[in-house]
Amino acid sequence: MSTQYTLRTPLVDRLGLEVQMLRCQDRFASHLRIVSELEHILPILRSCEGDDLQSWPPSPAIQQLSRQEYGSGDFLAGVGMAGNSHWSLSVRALDTCNPTLEFDVACRVQEAPTRLESVYEILDGIPTCEDGRVVIAVSDSRLVVTPCSTEGVCDLTLENNRVCVVAKQTNKSYPVTVRWTYQMSVVRSLD
Repeated sequence: MSTQYTLRTPLVDRLGLEVQMLRCQDRFASHLRIVSELEHILPILRSCEGDDLQSWPPSPAIQQLSRQEYGSGDFLAGVGMAGNSHWSLSVRALDTCNPTLEFDVACRVQEAPTRLESVYEILDGIPTCEDGRVVIAVSDSRLVVTPCSTEGVCDLTLENNRVCVVAKQTNKSYPVTVRWTYQMSVVRSLD
């Protein structure tokens, strides 16, 4: 079983986006990086992981991960468990005008969770929260984190130099599956 998986978008305007999933103790951690045509790699975000004692970790507890194929490319798919809850995650590169990765997260909960979220430490850049999205300005580009409006409802916040993608929980009866989806895109700054 691999301890590392990488998924990279195609380059657009000489920029791309890459997620590297690295095994960290009993789960996989996400590392987001901006890449250029010259293979220059700029680490920008790293997921904040919990441990095996936390029922509600700051990011999905993904213990098994694999690369899968679909019509226009590969995607990463993972599952895991924390407390009494089961987690799933898929990450795919979208064919859009900007290099974009889409994250689709779900958690099957048996009881009311404290908070379901995907939390990323900001490694580089200046973050702002605007119009329901987080923008991180770094070098000559910007990383834009946006909730997907059609499926998987979530809120984006900045807390203590971290991007928090927080699932909205509307159900009051359990068990239930809570789902949230969001995208990360990289664009050139207009200076």
